[in-house]
Amino acid sequence: MRAAALFISANLNPYPARATWGQASAPAAAVYRSPDIVIRQGNQGLLIVEILLPYAGCLRQMLTACTNRAGRTLRNASCTGTPVVSGPSIDRPRPIDRMASAAVVIVAATSAFEVASPRLAVGVLQVSTLEATTGLALVTGLASLAVGPGPRHRLAFAIPALTGLALAAASAAAAPAYRGEAWRTCGRLLAAWLLAVTVTHVVRSRDQARRLVAVLLAVGAVVGVAALLELTQVPSVLQALTAFRAGFHVVGGQVRASATFVYPTVASMFLEVVFALGLWFVVEPPAGSSRLRTALPLAALTLVAAGIVATFTRAGLLAMAASLIVVGSLRWWRSRALDGAVGRLGVLALVVVALVAGSRSPEAWASRLSTDTSQDWYGAEYEVPATLTLPPGRLTRVPVTVENRGLLPWQSTTAPIFAMSYHWVAPGSERLVEFEGARTLFRQPVAPGTRARLLVDVWTPTRPGDYALVWDVVHETRTWLSTQGVYSPRTAVRVDGVPPLAPLQTRGTLPAVSVRMPRRQLWIAAVRMAADRPWLGLGAGNFRQHYGAYLGLATWDHRVHANNLYLEVLTGTGVPGLIALLWLVAAIGGAARRAWQATGDGTAGAVLIAAGVAIAGHGLVDAFLAFTSTYVVFALAAGLAAAAADHGFVSHAHRV
Repeated sequence: MRAAALFISANLNPYPARATWGQASAPAAAVYRSPDIVIRQGNQGLLIVEILLPYAGCLRQMLTACTNRAGRTLRNASCTGTPVVSGPSIDRPRPIDRMASAAVVIVAATSAFEVASPRLAVGVLQVSTLEATTGLALVTGLASLAVGPGPRHRLAFAIPALTGLALAAASAAAAPAYRGEAWRTCGRLLAAWLLAVTVTHVVRSRDQARRLVAVLLAVGAVVGVAALLELTQVPSVLQALTAFRAGFHVVGGQVRASATFVYPTVASMFLEVVFALGLWFVVEPPAGSSRLRTALPLAALTLVAAGIVATFTRAGLLAMAASLIVVGSLRWWRSRALDGAVGRLGVLALVVVALVAGSRSPEAWASRLSTDTSQDWYGAEYEVPATLTLPPGRLTRVPVTVENRGLLPWQSTTAPIFAMSYHWVAPGSERLVEFEGARTLFRQPVAPGTRARLLVDVWTPTRPGDYALVWDVVHETRTWLSTQGVYSPRTAVRVDGVPPLAPLQTRGTLPAVSVRMPRRQLWIAAVRMAADRPWLGLGAGNFRQHYGAYLGLATWDHRVHANNLYLEVLTGTGVPGLIALLWLVAAIGGAARRAWQATGDGTAGAVLIAAGVAIAGHGLVDAFLAFTSTYVVFALAAGLAAAAADHGFVSHAHRV
């Protein structure tokens, strides 16, 4: 038995394997999931070996031959019995295992590219491209689990996850309204958990885990490039990105890149997880690789970081900083030295700082960090004539005084410029006669808190009659201040001449005011919902359907979530659902911690802890479970954490 132990320690390197001593009275399966080799020696104990490789048959044969030789040559030692070999007899991975593993890689490769339309119709369901690839992974993974044993520790994951799913289903069944929406949320949660289980089952080794992370890192680099190109506002790029979402997002005149995602915050959250996991390749570069291959992960992480910066998301910056600090600190804790890995992390941190500093002006970052909604960036107060009489079809100059009450300076020299303008509407209504008024540039920048006196160029309508002149400031290619909740005064205008008998032709109505509800108000609504229905909530994912009623609004934006993952779950599934979520977070965090404690230098566990910190931390200010891309990347990270805790992800057999 001593000889067998020495053979495992010396000859299975670099193949992932592990072994442990057990009691003769205890079954081998109680120690490991599916032992490859069990060496029995009377009542003295068992040597149990599990080889963590798909192609493990040749190693089993080598070990069996060695232990037989040891039994013949060391009869004066304790190794005198005949080894008993148990466990799987298949030398190659089963086709269903290979299919499941490939399907998980496909999910990772498509996780950032959910095409908005067309969608595949499955009965009454509309399935997106990413949902289709996720479904393929679930089918093959469940089939693989059905025909072979799964990870032993998966039950620890299952208890909190199944508890949360049961509570979500109960809340959907008891929802006072929008039960269909609640059941759809339950379906997404179930898919996320099953995907995590599939990842845990198919990722059996460190190399498999690194390949999966490498795919995610490559995807993140592509998304980063798309985000940078979006900032350039090239029409062809914007047109190509409409395959994934409509339009682009602006806050305070600053474009917030969303790349291939629906919203910038969703893009940031996805990239934050990829950034944390990708640090694995910074701390532990590919063994024996060239300088180019060592530099590629750093280049990819730089693009990922650039993508996060391009989203202009505050939590994204904090998540990157937290990931670098967590991984660097855990690395130092294990090695007790500032080695090359810590140095590379420091270089990457400097790159991130440079990206932030070079992406926007200090004023833009200061405004972003100090405001909550886009309305906070803009403000204006006007002094305009109450009435005017003007000739038809003529360019007239009207004196106007306007004060900048926002955070951004108004300048008319560098694109995108600010300009004074107006809209013509029918009197006493919102019906548009002409929306795009002439632009009058500001001769000097108008700093916040200062005034400008202008002679505004106004083209009058050619049709005589009565009109209302609505004054407005435009931020070209970005927004009109009136659509950001800024009050626009009106001047009653009489256009000289005899009005024709034909009715005034109009072109729709003025755009509705786009007002984003501040987080504080959303959280107040969430607390009121939880107080009203504390045990089962209003149905999983139904916050957006009800928050307006709890704030006394007649109408509200039904796309808005609670902007807090924990409050979203609390309002949807009640206090028990929130407890189940915290339990699940603790279980996943515990798996990542065990992986850090158990594996060699702890790199795999460290990056998984960093990913968990990014998800849990960003969840304090946003909610992401309603978006396929984010729940998929969450499930991939959770599955990797469980797999790392189960398999160790080490490059040699270090426990005998």
